[in-house]
Amino acid sequence: MRRLLVTGALLNAACGGAKAPDLTQTLQALVDSTVAATPSIPGLILRVEAPALGLDWQGSAGLFDRATGEKLRPEHTVRIASNTKTYVATATLRLVEDGKIGVDDPIAKHLSPASLAELRRDGYDTDAITVRHLLTHTSGIFDYAMSPEYGAAVTSGFSHRWTRPEQLSFAIDKGAPYGKPGEVYHYSDTGYILLGELLERVTGQSMGQAVASLINYPKVGLTHTYFESLDSVPPGTPARAHQYLAPHQGSVEPGQIGQVGDDPAPAVKVMGGIEPVAVRAVEILLGPGGGAGRHRLERLEVRVGKPDLRVVDERGHRLAHGLAVASGFSHRWTRPEQLTFAIDKGAPYGKPGEVYHY
Repeated sequence: MRRLLVTGALLNAACGGAKAPDLTQTLQALVDSTVAATPSIPGLILRVEAPALGLDWQGSAGLFDRATGEKLRPEHTVRIASNTKTYVATATLRLVEDGKIGVDDPIAKHLSPASLAELRRDGYDTDAITVRHLLTHTSGIFDYAMSPEYGAAVTSGFSHRWTRPEQLSFAIDKGAPYGKPGEVYHYSDTGYILLGELLERVTGQSMGQAVASLINYPKVGLTHTYFESLDSVPPGTPARAHQYLAPHQGSVEPGQIGQVGDDPAPAVKVMGGIEPVAVRAVEILLGPGGGAGRHRLERLEVRVGKPDLRVVDERGHRLAHGLAVASGFSHRWTRPEQLTFAIDKGAPYGKPGEVYHY
């Protein structure tokens, strides 16, 4: 998110630290000082939810638009980029819950003949790749966004609206499979545009409509969430803040980049993260010696700000954006089970204090 408008993190502190009445000015000062000290950040929104402290606060600093000098406000919406994958994964699992699809269904059962033919052109076994593989980035399908040619093509023509078939063809033409399904983890935007196609074909709706209806936006309070260029803007939604590809190189406006799949991302009120701000906010909430320790805060820094999370599902698959899909959704994992999993499935990363690992 640093290349764009950088927004704050959703935090939930449950112990220690200062009390809510003393925190709002401190948190606002943190936001103000971060923007002042970092010219590359046009603006920043931070939201903090700490129920145990009676705190539900949001603040902002910086500019909504560098050209006009309009100030950024907490209610402005922003693009959330690949955090959109969580929405797509949630909607997909709703179809699983509803019995419309199976998480271990082969993708050959749900994708269009054209998409399947394109995948097979590069040797992908569409009968072996499952919905689970797409969700957990273990399909082995090359990520079109990792191709240097794709980045160059996007930045050379912002007015072009990329379609799902174009992006899929880019993946087939510009990269080789990462490996066999289920045997390798590699983050893949391509897998999630295919999930977008699955959502459309199973529901008979556009992807934006499918995600909104399956998640039930009104029920969960997502009144200002929408897929840019695919959906109409919900009534009363605050303006979307200008977001920038690089410092002082102009903004990316609606319609300049349109991707069908898990992008364009929903514009929402508060998402994303700038790691140091999130970590400092938690330090403020917990206070010195507030029970979290620096190691835990460093772990939060990685979790909030970077997509490459070292999380595994029950099969040992490493996950990033999206969801860990268990083989038994009804099973409630206990702390002893999880600890035993860590002992049985992995080795120590190193001596205490000598290595950092989330």
